[in-house]
Amino acid sequence: MKHQWTKRLGTMLVGVALAASALVANAHEGLDGHKFRVDYGLDLGLGTGFQALSGVDVVGEGSAAALTVSATNSWRISADASTVFLTYTGSGDFMYSGSPPFIGFRISDPYNELEPIISATVVNTTYVQNQPGNLLEGFVPATDLTKPNADTVMVNLWYSMYHHHPMGSMGDPTRDLVAVQVNFAPVPEPGTYAMMGVGLLGIGFAARRAQRRR
Repeated sequence: MKHQWTKRLGTMLVGVALAASALVANAHEGLDGHKFRVDYGLDLGLGTGFQALSGVDVVGEGSAAALTVSATNSWRISADASTVFLTYTGSGDFMYSGSPPFIGFRISDPYNELEPIISATVVNTTYVQNQPGNLLEGFVPATDLTKPNADTVMVNLWYSMYHHHPMGSMGDPTRDLVAVQVNFAPVPEPGTYAMMGVGLLGIGFAARRAQRRR
């Protein structure tokens, strides 16, 4: 009899643990409704770190924000529940040549509204002819997108370019976007705690019954 109750308790405990872990695994806090920061700046590689030149606050699923770097260099910054969209809207062309070692965007969480970032991925890698929103020319996701810590994603444009008019083999005006999907650490939902509580109560009740039958 004791062996049977021990087996039942073990089965119940495993069931509760699996159910709770499933809920946790499916619960990810997104960008929607949360404020974060997008700065445009550079790092000269002299040990001073990233220096912001211009920046805006952005809310996931909120209105797009305009980020102005100069009279001819401007961007539209927007976000849905999981992706940050960095769209070039400037009136001037640009062509970076690898110097300084970093020039571009820092996406960060100075307001502590987001869960820890576990990864980031550029998602607009498929080219669609004559349609705006293609990946910015010269941008290489494998090397130019980095995550230095759990609160920051860096988008390096150091070899990127944009031309309003085609220039032979380069200069495609539809390549005007870097879309960065941000993945966050899982967070427990309220239902997780409720289920765990019910499970623990059930285990305690079963343990008491087992003791009474000894």
